[in-house]
Amino acid sequence: MSCAIGVALPIPIDKVYAYELPEELEHSVGVGSLVLVPVRNRNYTGIVTEMNIQVREDMELRSVRAAVSGEPLLSSELLRLTRWISRYYVCAWGEALNAALPSGIQSKERVVYYLASESSHDWRNISPELQLHLIKHRSTTPARLKRFGLRISDQEIAKAESQGALQRTVELQDPTVATKTDKFLLIAPAFRSSAALIDVSTQVQGNKQKELIQELIRRIKSGEDDLSITDLKRSCNVSLSTIRSLEKRGLFSIVEKESFRIPEWMRSEKLPSSTPPEFHPFQSKAVDALCEAVNVKAFKTFALHGVTGSGKTEVYLAALETAFSLDQTAIVLVPEISLTPQTVRRFQERFGNSVAVLHSRMAKGERHDVWQLIRAGKYRVVIGPRSAVLAPLKNLGLIIVDEEHDGSYKQREKAPRYHARDVAVMRAKMNRCVCVLGSATPSLETLSNVQQNKYTLLSMPERVPVEGRTAAPLPAIRIIDLCYEREEHGLEGPMSTPLLEAIEQRLDRKEQVILLQNRRGYAPILECQNCGHVPQCIACSVSMTYHQIDRSQRCHYCGYQSAVVINCPKCGAPAFAPMGSGTQRVAEELGELFKSANILRMDHDSTRTKDAHHEILSVFGRGDADILIGTQMVAKGLDFERVTLVGVINCDLGLRLPDFRSEEGTFQLLMQVAGRAGRANLPGEVLLQTRRPAHPLFAFLKSHDFDGYARLLMTHRQKLNYPPFGRIVGIQIRGAPKPTVLELANQWKALLLNQLPSTVSVLGPEQPYVERVEHQFRNYLILKAPKSYTSLQDDIRTIQKISPSTGRDLHVSINVDGVEQE
Repeated sequence: MSCAIGVALPIPIDKVYAYELPEELEHSVGVGSLVLVPVRNRNYTGIVTEMNIQVREDMELRSVRAAVSGEPLLSSELLRLTRWISRYYVCAWGEALNAALPSGIQSKERVVYYLASESSHDWRNISPELQLHLIKHRSTTPARLKRFGLRISDQEIAKAESQGALQRTVELQDPTVATKTDKFLLIAPAFRSSAALIDVSTQVQGNKQKELIQELIRRIKSGEDDLSITDLKRSCNVSLSTIRSLEKRGLFSIVEKESFRIPEWMRSEKLPSSTPPEFHPFQSKAVDALCEAVNVKAFKTFALHGVTGSGKTEVYLAALETAFSLDQTAIVLVPEISLTPQTVRRFQERFGNSVAVLHSRMAKGERHDVWQLIRAGKYRVVIGPRSAVLAPLKNLGLIIVDEEHDGSYKQREKAPRYHARDVAVMRAKMNRCVCVLGSATPSLETLSNVQQNKYTLLSMPERVPVEGRTAAPLPAIRIIDLCYEREEHGLEGPMSTPLLEAIEQRLDRKEQVILLQNRRGYAPILECQNCGHVPQCIACSVSMTYHQIDRSQRCHYCGYQSAVVINCPKCGAPAFAPMGSGTQRVAEELGELFKSANILRMDHDSTRTKDAHHEILSVFGRGDADILIGTQMVAKGLDFERVTLVGVINCDLGLRLPDFRSEEGTFQLLMQVAGRAGRANLPGEVLLQTRRPAHPLFAFLKSHDFDGYARLLMTHRQKLNYPPFGRIVGIQIRGAPKPTVLELANQWKALLLNQLPSTVSVLGPEQPYVERVEHQFRNYLILKAPKSYTSLQDDIRTIQKISPSTGRDLHVSINVDGVEQE
């Protein structure tokens, strides 16, 4: 007899659905399994949350269509954690569960539009771009429309569908990743010794056969069991016929089995084993506290406040060694994918190939296989950005959040909009293990928890000596007034004379330079010098960014791209000129000024390809480049001993954002990037270019006084009841047309005012600084609530249930503990 099961679906409805499980699937499906289920006229891959649930006798259940995974993929621990995420961050449990899975393993449906006969329908209200695209391709999907840069609005597609020009269908897609198999060599028992293989080597005639045998000897000595034919053919440059000839001699048999796709830079060559250094007194104190807590196996959260260069990584490594001695596993979170290769190498030097990496830039197959190997217990430590906090490790003993203040730990784009730092603390609590929040510039929320004795502070206020030398002093910081440079020295480009002179000095001394320009592209805008026209994105209310490399204009919000036109569409004059500077323009100007310098650029555009982060940092780390210019990804965690100069092209970008955290974030970013200079025996210097030199932030930066600036910010936050003294929830209403979005925002405001207590302030609705993205208009409501109001999320859920229906064209998203408006 079939049983009823509970299934959570990856849709924004907070409900567990009941389905009938056919008898033939009962042995392959359990709690944590993926199943394909029908919902109205659609099919979704859901996660089983409960078996043998009770349902009413008169209830007619629809049946599970198929088992997507052959076994349960999510443990009971991850089910509990994702349930907490869904409750705290006000999203569906299925959305939180989906975030814990690697992409590509679910069966998905996709919408496909087919072209009806173009001769029999009215095309007058359909854009020429959509007409041409459909006539050429005959069918399309929403994703393809975006990929081709058309940015057709949902309303236009709906209009074409209603006119009969398009036929809309829904097609089921199989998972895009699956288990990969390969052919392997199984060495015969008689030849599993080096001596036996050496004896065979003297009997064979061909050089390629001898070379293959030598490779087998090397691999057997190193303890390798999985001898992939593909890998052997590549490393020895031998053909399949050579391998078959040795197979006939009985050396091995060829078998087919599962092959795991592991990134090359994760398959470390045999690294020299590093040993713990002699700890500085402050380090020693921190290590003792962490190791004692790990040994006790009880939940405790530490805030590790160490200046840049104080040796936080060595403290992490010591705590990990203690956890591993107890057969525990660990998670290490880093804020940027760009930090991963350098961080991984440090950890591999200590722990070998027990280190795994998870991040979104990995190929889907690689991410899938590494995730499965983590779940199977192959790795002891997982390193990665935000999503790695949900890694399927068992027996968790330690979670480390490096640069815990960083805003990238907050998921913004889609539900669940979780903060990985806070999820890390909760996961540690659920597993009764230790959580370490490390930073040179801790968030005000973390400092507040220290003051309330929720977290234990470990302070490391000094840089540590390197290789027997005295500790490197913190770099000197100079403030360059760009207004003065423009008035007195006729500054025209992005870089002042003092900065250029400092770069030249470092190049003469064969030292390295890191430059931060937190804006990618060549120039923020192209402007007609005749009439002032600036090209705008067709889908967003924002100007296009000029990219000179391929002479294109791109929207950095939706990705729309178009070629640069010669003549202004408004006045007809060929008078477009780039205004402002992005990373591409700065790199070009540096190349013209310093022709012999090797310059690397590291931003979203230059790191699109697989492993690009690793390759760029490897080149710079070897000393094969003189200047590294990039966006935020060059500001954090990088450790190069020959970098003696750090320059920030424009410090003011972050200070202009309409966000109460903008000053805190700017200070943290500048202090982090300043810490990249002078980390070894060469003195460092930092030059900060600004048009606001009198801003109090710069006085604190010059003296490296984070504590003083944090106290000042705390005073401001307390007066306004902003976090950490109060709570913030952002509610975004988006869609089209504009009046309907505003109407729904006002309806939500009325409900909030009516349902929430008077102690909660409801601000808005307000338009964000970019009002329209991908043809959708946006409005924000902001809730400010006292910290004592513990039922805030439950009350928002209640309001969700009684709020007006949104349909396909309107969306409401909740952002608990929002970092900033998007």
